[in-house]
Amino acid sequence: MYCKKCNKDVGEGLSFCPECGTALEVEVSSEKTGFMDLLKKNKLALIIAAAVVVLIGALIAVYFIFLKPDGSKGYVEEVENYLEYFADGSTDEDDFISVAYSGGMFGSYLNGEAAVEINELYVKALLDLNNEMVDLDDYYYGSYEEYDNWKEMISESEIAYVYEYAEYLIGDWELSYEVIGSEKLSKEKTARLATELNDCIEFYEDMPDDVEMDSDDEDEIEEFVKYLEDIVIKEAYEVDVAVEIDGEDGFVEETYEYKVAKLGDEWVILKGAGIFDIFEDIEY
Repeated sequence: MYCKKCNKDVGEGLSFCPECGTALEVEVSSEKTGFMDLLKKNKLALIIAAAVVVLIGALIAVYFIFLKPDGSKGYVEEVENYLEYFADGSTDEDDFISVAYSGGMFGSYLNGEAAVEINELYVKALLDLNNEMVDLDDYYYGSYEEYDNWKEMISESEIAYVYEYAEYLIGDWELSYEVIGSEKLSKEKTARLATELNDCIEFYEDMPDDVEMDSDDEDEIEEFVKYLEDIVIKEAYEVDVAVEIDGEDGFVEETYEYKVAKLGDEWVILKGAGIFDIFEDIEY
């Protein structure tokens, strides 16, 4: 390297010329400059990547908080499953036992997975009782038809009755619905739902007295009752649904409230309008 003032060869690594004392200009190597440029570029890439991660996280949060459909919420889905059964005109016996047993006698029968097996035990016991009554000459009410299995009995005696009864009232009909809102219940209102749960417990407690069952079935019901007795309702929602029935000779346009509570790991309707309650609001 040369001094620009005296033109003396001063070598490398000096800051001042040893001959004249002039400050020397140190050149930055292209290799070092390239490294700095690479560092700057990488820093920019890291900033961009971090911004993208933050943006994706924000979008996911917005989706789950504001945009995810109500149907993804278990308490709303429970109500939708019930009404959808009749909106679809379904005749599936397993679904009926699971989501719409007896047309929806909320506060007596429980829907949901935990109650399915117990409801089936009860229905099978009713089947045995029904078939025994066929052989009797005297009936307390109506007549009894013999069925081969519980699904046949449910299909012909309960599911078919829902649709035939509505057709008797208003001819051909269709049901539609729309969830228009939901609200978490206060602690006080949630605690009041214990009354409905207690009514269900009493109903299941009385099952073995209503129909004859074998000891194993009675043990299962007793275990189910204990499970219900141990439940403390800590979370519940009110789900508001606009329901319409369009029939040849009548219609329904009403809003119904359903109280849905968390029982164990699942949401269950404890209070609300069953299909026959909705039929009572038919206008001609």
